[in-house]
Amino acid sequence: MKKLTLLLAFIACVLVSQVQAQTQSLPLIENFPYAAGTGLIGQAGWIILGTSTVNALVTTAPGSPAIAYLGYHGSEVGNEVSVANNGQDIADQFTPQYSGTIYYSVLVNTSAAQTGDYFLTLGEPSSSSFYLGRLYVKLDGAKIAFGILNNSGGTYTVTYTTSIYDLNVTYLAVVKVDVITGTSSLIINPAIRSSEPAAAFWITSSSPANGGVGGTNIPTAAGIGEINIRQGSSASAPTLRLDGLRVGQSWSSIFLGIDTTAPYIQLAPNLLNGFTYDKGAGPSAEQTFSLVGYNLTSDITIAPPINFQISKTSGSGFTSLPIILTQNAGSVDITTIYVRLKAGLNFDNYTDSILVSSNDATIKKVYCSGTVVGPTITPSITSLSNLNYNKGLGPSAEQSFSISGSVLESDIILTPSANLQLSKTSGSGFVGTPITLTQSAGIINSTNIYVRLKAGLNFANYLVLLY
Repeated sequence: MKKLTLLLAFIACVLVSQVQAQTQSLPLIENFPYAAGTGLIGQAGWIILGTSTVNALVTTAPGSPAIAYLGYHGSEVGNEVSVANNGQDIADQFTPQYSGTIYYSVLVNTSAAQTGDYFLTLGEPSSSSFYLGRLYVKLDGAKIAFGILNNSGGTYTVTYTTSIYDLNVTYLAVVKVDVITGTSSLIINPAIRSSEPAAAFWITSSSPANGGVGGTNIPTAAGIGEINIRQGSSASAPTLRLDGLRVGQSWSSIFLGIDTTAPYIQLAPNLLNGFTYDKGAGPSAEQTFSLVGYNLTSDITIAPPINFQISKTSGSGFTSLPIILTQNAGSVDITTIYVRLKAGLNFDNYTDSILVSSNDATIKKVYCSGTVVGPTITPSITSLSNLNYNKGLGPSAEQSFSISGSVLESDIILTPSANLQLSKTSGSGFVGTPITLTQSAGIINSTNIYVRLKAGLNFANYLVLLY
């Protein structure tokens, strides 16, 4: 009986160990596909670091703007995670690495930043003390800068990018760490390609690389085996959203993998508005969106709606017919499409969608809206009052307003009602008949009109109209 008890205890320990350390093989891919509101602890190997449960990290539905980066395979896949400036820290473990280089990449959208703190780092498995490749963000005026740090503990200086990045904009950050030396480097918004950018395009931590595995930071037996999401100090840490987290042993493992084998089209932005022109003066100025395709079994078709035109070339080649983008080995490289509201439309508001499709891929839409401006008459005011006089002492003192017109197809005619008189000159020239303002090329510049209540009226209140 005692042997059975010991065996059951051993099995229980194994089960607990498996729950606490579900190490994953590399590359590790985390697109947070869990339902919105799901706590990350226990999902795909995520474990808690420390004991804090304040601001527990949970998945959230894509925010506004959505975290998207054209061409990156983790873009617009699954949900995302909101990271506060203090609270619960978590880790996802992977097979420990004892040599070579580890890369991680992530999409980051920062809504607020402070003096600077880190929010992602690599580390020793099941440790909250030994970190390498710490990724920072800080506020600098109205802009933000990203930073990188080699190590943890002791005196250190974070190496920051120039402060050229904006709040509420998504950026792709890639960090690489030399497993042995601990040297950590950072690149923001690299080109999506198979070859790693040259060293000149990276920033490298200036803090001493005092050791990775086997050095002063991480014991040889432990290795680097986890990626940590950290909610730092309330006085220094940023508030941000994360998505598309990847960890790999090479640049290509970060960028060449694809999260699905199904045909997939990615585009951005998916909303183009503000197309406009005056009637007779079309087409509108052009706007753009870009797209890319993966795992395609057929070409991509881009079909414009009836009132919009598209082109692959800025300033020329616009058509109301579909454009075909030919796939090559299942892919369409990043392509920019130019869009405009076509000429010859009547004045109105126009809203419609460009359809982007390929066999077996989800149809994507680019929503477009614009306006053709029609004849517009703009008076400076809409009413006049206190056109008064005592009986027998008329007319009233004059009052005035201005009027202008644009996109006119004919002159403006001002017609007073029976008890009003109008003039284009202050103090003279008043008539009770219509006044004509002549347009030139559809325009009437601002013109003063003088108004008075005519003489000879009986005492009464008069509501008079000008039309």
